[in-house]
Amino acid sequence: MKKIFAALLTGMALLNTMAFSSVEAGKLDPYRELLAQKKFTLRYENITPLSRVTNKDKISFYGKNGMAVDKASFLLHKPIEGIVVVSGDEKYEEVANAGASLCSLTQGEVVYYFTKDTSENTPVIYGTLGKKNQVSAIGKNIQAAVMSGESYADSVMTRLLLAMMPASSKGADAPVYRFVTEGKLENGLSYEDYKADNSDVFEAVRYYFNGDALVKIAAANYYVLPDGRLDGDKFIIKVKAFSPVPETAYLQLPAGVKDVTKKDKEE
Repeated sequence: MKKIFAALLTGMALLNTMAFSSVEAGKLDPYRELLAQKKFTLRYENITPLSRVTNKDKISFYGKNGMAVDKASFLLHKPIEGIVVVSGDEKYEEVANAGASLCSLTQGEVVYYFTKDTSENTPVIYGTLGKKNQVSAIGKNIQAAVMSGESYADSVMTRLLLAMMPASSKGADAPVYRFVTEGKLENGLSYEDYKADNSDVFEAVRYYFNGDALVKIAAANYYVLPDGRLDGDKFIIKVKAFSPVPETAYLQLPAGVKDVTKKDKEE
């Protein structure tokens, strides 16, 4: 992994000296359209997830904008499998590892957060309060979506998908990435490189294609610490499927799960 990171940084550092193109590369266009139209199914593996940053709050898995994967003890330092299904105002997000999943179901202006134990033949669902097969809806965090953009499962996948989009389709504080170059590799894959407009942190993303199919995303960010040392992160995503057809079965609460949301007393 260190060799991969070093190679990634070396190659992407060269992007820092290149002029930005005035047009976007072409192979990402169909995927931008899927995101813009809000109609797709994405399956992926994040082989370099964020490390867990807290030993507290093991029940509440949602943060400012989407699920806080770094609070899930069973995802600590492990690759995660992800699913995102979007159809208009309905969205399902899941990150999973070792027989357990963190899940989020958005239906219009409300969101259900729950965990799913898949270690047995029949999955068991636990709601936000830890009650078996009972979930409660909370209001969608509209402010987070406006400021940071939509969420897509874990924070890394969210950032890399939003990096595809033009500034007009991003949240207010989301970085803008611009196309730098494209090329082909000896293994038959092609790629498109993007760099973020950020003067303090170097951020670059490479999208890999097999023909026209997006199959992998590699990204790196790095910065100089006050003592002069270089620090940063790398991320590698394997894209297993990115289809224009939403798997609508995910856009409803699982069978046997009861919505126990408290209703307004005045209704």
